[in-house]
Formats: sequence, structure tokens, C-alpha cells
Amino acid sequence: RHRRGNLARLPASPLRLVSADDPPALLMAAAGEVMDANRHPAVPEVINDPHSGWHSVLLAEALNKAGAKPACRIGPEVGKTPEKDTSAILAFLRRQFLIKEAPP
Repeated sequence: RHRRGNLARLPASPLRLVSADDPPALLMAAAGEVMDANRHPAVPEVINDPHSGWHSVLLAEALNKAGAKPACRIGPEVGKTPEKDTSAILAFLRRQFLIKEAPP
């Protein structure tokens, strides 16, 4: 963690504040390209672009590195099929609240 005085100098981003005790996270982001964690741009290049799908990729990496395990749905299909997005959200919530699906 950063000391309080240093936080004011850093770009505002949850990337700087992740820890292993963060609550469960579902990261969903539409992206016009395949997001490859091995070729993403440097953090300063995308940190201030609120529309960049890279925020979710970078946040997922930071959470994984800290020991938290986020659920991710990132890619060009996100936001185009409401049924699939809703299904991903409901599955995440079921896992968090340990709700079993009703039989068909």
C-alpha cells in the first residue's frame, strides 16, 4: 500500500489499491480486439482513458497478482448479447451467494 501522502500524486485508479482481501469482482468490458495480457500497453498509456477495455484486463491482472480471483467477461461479444451478459452476471451472483440453480 502507498502512504497517504503519496496517493494524491498517483493517477486515480483502482489498479493502485487492490489487495488480497478485496471483495469478489466481476469484470465485464467490451473490446474491439482480442485482449492479450502479454501485449497490453503500459499502464500510464491507458489509465486515463475511461473507455478503454484495458482497464478490466489490467485490473484482473492486479487482482490475480494480489491473490484475489476476479471473474472476467472481456471481449468483443460483451454488450452485444444481453442474454449472455445477464447469464454471466447471474452465474457470478449465484457463486457469491451459493445459490443453486433450480432444475428446469
